[in-house]
Amino acid sequence: MRGRSKIKLLGLFLFISRLAGAGEMTNKRECHSGRVLFPATYCIELKKDSSGMTSHLHSINDARRNDSALPENLLNSPPISRALQTNSLRLPPTRGMWLHAGFEWRQNWQAPITRAVGDLYRYGTLRFDFGLAENVSIQIRGAIKQVLKSNSKTIARDAGDFSVATIARVLPEKPHCPAFGFRVETKLPNTNQDRGIGNNTTDVTMSILATKQFGCALVFSDLGLVIMSAPRQINDQNDALVYGLGVSWRLNKKLQLAGEINGFTSPRNQIPLGTEDRSAARGGFTWKFSKLALEILAAKGLLKREGDWGITAGLTSQLRRHRSK
Repeated sequence: MRGRSKIKLLGLFLFISRLAGAGEMTNKRECHSGRVLFPATYCIELKKDSSGMTSHLHSINDARRNDSALPENLLNSPPISRALQTNSLRLPPTRGMWLHAGFEWRQNWQAPITRAVGDLYRYGTLRFDFGLAENVSIQIRGAIKQVLKSNSKTIARDAGDFSVATIARVLPEKPHCPAFGFRVETKLPNTNQDRGIGNNTTDVTMSILATKQFGCALVFSDLGLVIMSAPRQINDQNDALVYGLGVSWRLNKKLQLAGEINGFTSPRNQIPLGTEDRSAARGGFTWKFSKLALEILAAKGLLKREGDWGITAGLTSQLRRHRSK
């Protein structure tokens, strides 16, 4: 009789907990290995022993002693906007893909070589993240076409530069310590230098990444070195400090906010043409549908070369591999 009353009390508790969490979906997660997580940030683990069914109640934070205890969907779902420039260490699952396609508009943007000022339109801004392993991914990003206009007249048009990067998470996230990793990125010379929108140079970036989750907020940073070839000078380059700081806040199951400050700066007094300092801030929201996510960000240049206000919008989709039965 005592075992049956325990089962009845447990069933009543599960029912009340589900009703209490119906309107609060922010922290709802699914546990593996016979665990069920509820919005009250508690985990109920059911085990069978000699006396029947017993329950154990503990907090999620106690279970998050390493990355293996974290729910899979928390680790592998896209936690931030793919339109942000700052990278995080929340990587796609092994053989999983994140695809992003969008559009960008920047007002009073300055071309790096010709220094012409106008409204920049980037059509077909693409980002592709592919998980090679649990802690390693490859990233490809760029723009199919970009056009610079002034007073509705086209100043220049060209293809966009594409880059290929490898991102690796070296140290997992701990309760009191962020995850650490590195990024190695190579920008390919896809543009026409004579048109002035792109430098048409091969640039290499090496940076250290850090990511930490605080409740519903995810904070991530990117700090390192970018080596930019001087487009108009032979045997010259500009070694600059590249930086980025971003935050993502999940409001509920469908809506999350995101923002960042990203750019690079050089300590040189005489900076080669086309490699001058640039910095911009972005902020907006992501609305998740069943298979797609709509991302809309506002951009503001923090330096004159990056222009005034702008808009970035796009759609993101996650492709998962089929697990063998």
